[in-house]
Amino acid sequence: MTTYYVAFDESHKPRGKISSNYKTLQRHLESEGFVCQPFAEFPITQKTLTPYDVLVVPCPDFSKFSEQEISDINRWVREEGGGLLLLSHAGGDKGRRSNLSELAEKFGIIFESDQVIDEKHNCGMGNIPNIKDFVMHPITAGVTEICFRAGCSLTLVGNAIAVASSGEDAQPFSVPVIVAAQSDEGRVVGIGSYEMFRDRIASGFGESQHAKLTSNIFNWLVSEKRYQMRAQNKIPIPNILGEVFGQQDFTATTAPPSNAAAPRAGIISAEPSVSAAKYEVNTTININTKSDLGIELTNVLIEFETLKGRLEAVIRAVMESKDVVQVTPGVKPMRTMPNYESEWDAATQVPVPAVSSLTPLPEPPRAKFSTLPTPPAGTSIVAPYSPQEPPAPVETLPEEDVTPAKVIKKTPAEPTEKKEDLLTEMETIRSQIISIQDLKNFSEKKFKAGKINEASFKKQETSLEADLKRSQFRLSEIEGKLKHLK
Repeated sequence: MTTYYVAFDESHKPRGKISSNYKTLQRHLESEGFVCQPFAEFPITQKTLTPYDVLVVPCPDFSKFSEQEISDINRWVREEGGGLLLLSHAGGDKGRRSNLSELAEKFGIIFESDQVIDEKHNCGMGNIPNIKDFVMHPITAGVTEICFRAGCSLTLVGNAIAVASSGEDAQPFSVPVIVAAQSDEGRVVGIGSYEMFRDRIASGFGESQHAKLTSNIFNWLVSEKRYQMRAQNKIPIPNILGEVFGQQDFTATTAPPSNAAAPRAGIISAEPSVSAAKYEVNTTININTKSDLGIELTNVLIEFETLKGRLEAVIRAVMESKDVVQVTPGVKPMRTMPNYESEWDAATQVPVPAVSSLTPLPEPPRAKFSTLPTPPAGTSIVAPYSPQEPPAPVETLPEEDVTPAKVIKKTPAEPTEKKEDLLTEMETIRSQIISIQDLKNFSEKKFKAGKINEASFKKQETSLEADLKRSQFRLSEIEGKLKHLK
């Protein structure tokens, strides 16, 4: 069976990565005969793409393709028969601060800055429409429905065709969500949702027909030219071990303790292996304008901020942990180290300071109450005397008339909405309002052009107006809550 190689772009801050949230997708593709690799080449060139049969761009985030990269990818597709899969997200380029549409437009595709919502036909939520409108195409063979999670719509400006579209009750209605294009020797697929291929998420890759759709897409993206070139061994094979160092040629080495000049056991030598001398590390980043430099520095800052957030989360988890260990004073606790096995571990004796046994934590103090004697039947129950108030007389009740007091359960207060959640929802609703207004204009143009009748136009206009008022009302609610939170 012929092996085909798939590159997942990681040089433009993608939201989908085979090292994290696309692992199930990777395993599925490799079971189909594909080899998946992270592709971190920057900038992307036609030469670096040549060994690969398919390039996946899984929703670039706060990163843009240069004009040269767009030109090289375009030539790789059209001249070398490359397969290109472009994935976006709700909000399109505007929401992601990217220029994916500038690349997609070379093949007749544009990602709109909207979100497809269907409150009637969905997979549990309005922003996960249940798509059932397909056309006959190799991509849709055997597929009857999919869950289009948090995705935008697409517009066709060339010879691309819509293979899947939103329903008539969706907003926007009857718009492409998956498109395909044959571009000279190559093929391109554009999908408005990268999340429908994610791991461990509702309506992600685990949906019943998403695996079938995936197989169809990648098998179709392998063009006839790539098939012939692979069969004739006219295409180089990508370096599976990476472009910088081969694992077998450059490794951190340790020396056994039998050598007197060797470092102590457990100390890693900084000297590379002898065969590694033939490798050189050449990292080049082309900065043409100040804006390019600003973009690169911004991307680095985003990485630092992401790492900072993760470290803060770990610190909070540690500080909030209830696991407490009490250690004998004067003795430092030993760190728990991973167990690295090597050929001389058995002969290496690591001195361990004597640590006395840990003393258990004392029980928390508890108030002790003495048991009050039970008064005989018919006696009066007198309230305790308070010097501020005179004791009030207490009526004596027969024993059989005394009933236990009802226990009133307090209802926990509803958790307050977080400011970050409100801001996120507000941004989503604003995008919805823009989409609804665009849909109203689009519907009016179709009516004036005679493409829809008056009854359908009035029905759509009434529905869109109701949705617009509902969204505007919710937006005003959120803005009011944010004022109180400030």
